[in-house]
Amino acid sequence: MLNKSHLNNDIFKGLVEFRVSEKKDGDFKPSETDEFKKKIEAFRKETGVSKIIAPKPGNSGKVVVFGSEELIAGPAGILRTKDVADGFIITTKDEPAAIMFAVADCPTAIVLAELGGKHYALGIVHCGWKPLVEGVLDNLVLSMEKLHKDSLCGKQSSRYSMRVLITPGIGPCCFEVNEDVAHQLATRYKKAQSVRNLYKMRCYIKNKGDKILVDIPKICWCYFEERGARDIAAMNICTKCSGQFFSHRRGDKERNLVAAFLTPQAYPQKNNLKRR
Repeated sequence: MLNKSHLNNDIFKGLVEFRVSEKKDGDFKPSETDEFKKKIEAFRKETGVSKIIAPKPGNSGKVVVFGSEELIAGPAGILRTKDVADGFIITTKDEPAAIMFAVADCPTAIVLAELGGKHYALGIVHCGWKPLVEGVLDNLVLSMEKLHKDSLCGKQSSRYSMRVLITPGIGPCCFEVNEDVAHQLATRYKKAQSVRNLYKMRCYIKNKGDKILVDIPKICWCYFEERGARDIAAMNICTKCSGQFFSHRRGDKERNLVAAFLTPQAYPQKNNLKRR
């Protein structure tokens, strides 16, 4: 299972830990099977985080902030959103918890934002093409901006900063789409494409013969770059052609785990923090 040690530089500065499962780690699609329960218990034991929140992705672009909506009991003691959600945010004002997504081919973006009062917000968004078109990145950033504003209690402050990790997903080598999908993505993220062209690098939608290929990690990178993210890193591993991960486009039915949580170092009163 991959973690922050696989990056050349820990962009989260010890404030966030993450896990990305590989094919050899088995299926992480939430279920009542004994196999899934054993995997979740092993995750809890390894990380020391007992509360796990697993949103129900549904290509809606919706982002939920912890405490704003009811969570319901799921298999293996995990908590699930009552309705579909393609993003979830927790803060250091909340009880420690890990956010978990089970994905195959869709990358996710793990985002850490600084709030006022030495607090932090951690969000994960499911970056399939449909949630991207539905504005999942905008919804995440707007939610974090509101958290930042509320944390200031009326005081003036500079714009908060973000750090972003883009996890493995289907790459531009393999993500072929039709003209309609390409048009929808280009329409919503045209500014990101113009910025990337300004830097004289390849845009994220290109033609290869009669194929249209899309680079979703680059869309996410450009988007957060425009919004002043302090550090951005991408794991740059294609789930389809690498053979390292489950891939629906390769015919797999299983899903990979992406999970992240705030470390005790992130909490203002870290010496008094106890895992639950």
